[in-house]
Amino acid sequence: MNQIKHIINYTYIALFILLIESYTYAQFEAKEYHNPSKTVDEINNLFDSLQLTTGIVGQDDYINMYLRYKLNEYIFTEKGFKNYFYDMFLPYSSFVGEYEEALEIFDRKGSGSENYTAEDSLEISLYHTVKAKELLLKIADTCRIIIINEAHHIPQHRIITTELLKDLYDKGFRYFAAETICNETGIKDSLFRNGNYPELWTGLYTKEPLYGDLIRQALKTGYKIIPYEKSSDSKIDREYAMANNLSKVFEEDKNAMILIHCGYAHIKKTWMAGNLEKLTGLSSFRIDQTVMKECSKEEYRNKYYKIADKLYNFTEPVFLTKGDGDYSFKSDGFADAVLFLPKTKFVNGRPDWMNMDGYRKPFEINLRSQVPYENVLIQAFYENENLET
Repeated sequence: MNQIKHIINYTYIALFILLIESYTYAQFEAKEYHNPSKTVDEINNLFDSLQLTTGIVGQDDYINMYLRYKLNEYIFTEKGFKNYFYDMFLPYSSFVGEYEEALEIFDRKGSGSENYTAEDSLEISLYHTVKAKELLLKIADTCRIIIINEAHHIPQHRIITTELLKDLYDKGFRYFAAETICNETGIKDSLFRNGNYPELWTGLYTKEPLYGDLIRQALKTGYKIIPYEKSSDSKIDREYAMANNLSKVFEEDKNAMILIHCGYAHIKKTWMAGNLEKLTGLSSFRIDQTVMKECSKEEYRNKYYKIADKLYNFTEPVFLTKGDGDYSFKSDGFADAVLFLPKTKFVNGRPDWMNMDGYRKPFEINLRSQVPYENVLIQAFYENENLET
């Protein structure tokens, strides 16, 4: 890690304002109610009452956003928007390094204990593990569209995509698409004008260090970054609009090969991924990381993950298969392959996967005698990257 250039201190007393993608999330939340338009209005009114406003992302506004949401959780709960609060707040917890907090809050949404039976153990014993990276590089020889999803509050889900960049590039992949990249007219044209690194306003999730570095490494490897979020036309279905934006890559480059990193259900055949296949006439290979995702407590884990962990004790990402070429264990058609990641070990609140097999280096700082606050956030930036634009 390069020298630390910028340090930001904060306490939970601080209050500032910012809102990201408020209307989009309000629409999503509204689907759960009988009167969607009323719900959108109610959420927007709640934003106003809490001084949450839409705006261009500033350099450290995600810290302010984290504090604003954290301090007002009870208001969202009282208003009946508890799940909305969780969906919005979770990513910000990961942005500031509160990984265990993010897992715990996600499990508040209704995670229940998953107990497995002898029949479950017998079923999974019929499978064996396959190293995920090795398989995906073989898949890349015959597939021009690879899609990997993530849970937005788990930075670990960005690691395998980062690790695949160089090898896939060597196989002919030249385009990398990320859901988070800003796709607004007048802004996207200024993206990556620096050439080889993202800035804090480049996208929402890129504020999290591993996601930001995913984009950085894609640029350095030589990929063309494709923003593909829906257009501003609210009448266009989001899943179709995203797929349509991605399909333009193949209209301009008939031999295009693309790696796509998205969130959750966008990999479904009935969502973005399926629309993209219809528009391009090409098949995709879809990898899910959310079925077997990390939880705050082991009891909340998917029961089949518990069995696989005990049975195979895997130390790197793997898929399960019976040897029949099917890697979609328990995806129920959700994806072509379900990824099993090694169980996280937390040391002093930091997950062991943060070092990425030595790619990232720890940097110890003693602040006890320098900062009079209990809660402090230290951020490290590359010294040759401009933080002022």
